[in-house]
Amino acid sequence: REVSADLKLGRAQDVSGTTIDTVPAVAVNGKNGVWCAWDSLDWDSQARAHHKRLLVCRRDLSVLRPPAPHALTDAVTNVCTPTLVASPQGRLTLVWSEQATAGGPWTLKRADFDAGTSQWTGPQVLESKGDPRFPTAAYGQDGQLWVAYACQTEKGRELVVKKPGG
Repeated sequence: REVSADLKLGRAQDVSGTTIDTVPAVAVNGKNGVWCAWDSLDWDSQARAHHKRLLVCRRDLSVLRPPAPHALTDAVTNVCTPTLVASPQGRLTLVWSEQATAGGPWTLKRADFDAGTSQWTGPQVLESKGDPRFPTAAYGQDGQLWVAYACQTEKGRELVVKKPGG
């Protein structure tokens, strides 16, 4: 819902559809508006099983119906903690962990919105060792992305912080 300058709440509006949608993430940037990402559980009739996907969309609150979301993952077993962040310069990044198959390893991934093409980049693997989970991310004032997540190390489960690409 929109919040006006005098802090009055607008009407609540749908973002997602009829699937079981959880763990929403929201980011606002001046160039591309309100963005939402979430973990969506749906029935895969061919596989005869439930699968999850990570969905993202830009939500224009001036229209009643939400646009069709974009799937950033294929059907996977699990999606963990999508985090959507905007840099001070307006760049959008989505970070999450996913488990492709039941009992398989977890992988930390990232996708960025390319304002020039108005498309999301294909997911990049940030970490595949130690079953990385529960990521969070933030941009520094200098535009550098920071990512923190829980990871299995020789000492046990620990918090790891990294600057992808830097």
